[in-house]
Amino acid sequence: PNDFEYVVSQRGNTWPFNGSDLVWVNSLNKIAYFARSAKDHNLFFSDPKKSDKLLEIQIPYDQAFSPASNPDGNKIYFSASQNAVRDIYEFDWNTLEFRNLTDDSNFDTAPAVSPDGKFLAYIAFDGDFQKIFILDLETQKKRQITFNRHNDDSPVFLDDQTILFTSDELNSAWNICT
Repeated sequence: PNDFEYVVSQRGNTWPFNGSDLVWVNSLNKIAYFARSAKDHNLFFSDPKKSDKLLEIQIPYDQAFSPASNPDGNKIYFSASQNAVRDIYEFDWNTLEFRNLTDDSNFDTAPAVSPDGKFLAYIAFDGDFQKIFILDLETQKKRQITFNRHNDDSPVFLDDQTILFTSDELNSAWNICT
């Protein structure tokens, strides 16, 4: 359908450390993704078995991408810019409200939700290196979990206690780490 100009996509990830282009929302049996519509990127929910879109949500921020869903499907997390600062935001499907979760000066991107829905892993780029942080979604406390002078990216929860990610720490070559 001609509902949007183009899907915000680059081969399944938006940039090596920016997360994925779309997410399957189990509870809705829908795909959530960002697409350009009019001025900027909006959030779309579509049924993969039909060619029409389910719903378009206007995003009040610039260049939103990298959606992630909590296990219940009632919240979508994503990266977006406001006033030239990129943070992780939450969209609540029940209230249709947005909330800035990271609100800092880092370039925050690539949110990933733990299977129990209690934690959010994401990448914070401080201008020199990409590091993985964990956000407790209940207390809103942030904790950096990778350190030193190398890049870490693409976090994915294996289970509630284990995160897989890529890192260039060993010989400046990208490896899979936990």
